[in-house]
Amino acid sequence: MLKMLVDHVTNTTDNGRKADFDLDILVTLVCEEQEYIMTVLSMMRGVAELSNIDRAALWHQSCASEDEIIRVREESKTEISNMARKIVCFYSIPSGTDLLGKKLSSDIYCNITTGSHSSKEELTVLAMVGERFGLQQFDSLPSGVSSPFRHALDKCRDSSPNNGLVAAYVLLGRQDLAMSTLTLTISSTISDAIGLEGAKLEDADSVDGSLLYGMENIFNSSTQLHYGHDLRIE
Repeated sequence: MLKMLVDHVTNTTDNGRKADFDLDILVTLVCEEQEYIMTVLSMMRGVAELSNIDRAALWHQSCASEDEIIRVREESKTEISNMARKIVCFYSIPSGTDLLGKKLSSDIYCNITTGSHSSKEELTVLAMVGERFGLQQFDSLPSGVSSPFRHALDKCRDSSPNNGLVAAYVLLGRQDLAMSTLTLTISSTISDAIGLEGAKLEDADSVDGSLLYGMENIFNSSTQLHYGHDLRIE
């Protein structure tokens, strides 16, 4: 009974009135039966020590949570900064900014995949491939921001450069050129080929083996897939 009274008094989740009532009983009992004083103090000391341990664990957990929040914030800042850099690059190239090695003349780093190009739009596509900027990233941008980039893709789609870059063809929506470029077996997927090209797009899972379903015969000698608006065949 004595332990029950101590537990009720020290338990903050109990009803306030009941805790006060139990405290009155405990005080009265200790005053009338002084031999219980040391026992009650020992019980309360044990509760206090347990409470301190729980608070210490809660403090460490709180600190760990705060560190995790800080880490996530830093990662988000880095991701946002990297995305902003890519957008600036893709805006700068069509506007005539010169390329000096791996940097633009504005001193902004830009990873451009090596490949043939005859226009600023084609160079922009190579930059998108080099920066692993895929369709998933396009969809995450506001339409007003991504519109110039989609315009560059549209200009290159009908007369795609013959640079043999599967990743660029996939980005342009020219799976016909991507497939004709592959030297892999029919059972291989396009995402595997993009990995071999060394320029795998982050959304390559959107062009996986499902593209081959029902199209297994396009690789034989008598059947070839052509893009309907390909200006190169005119």
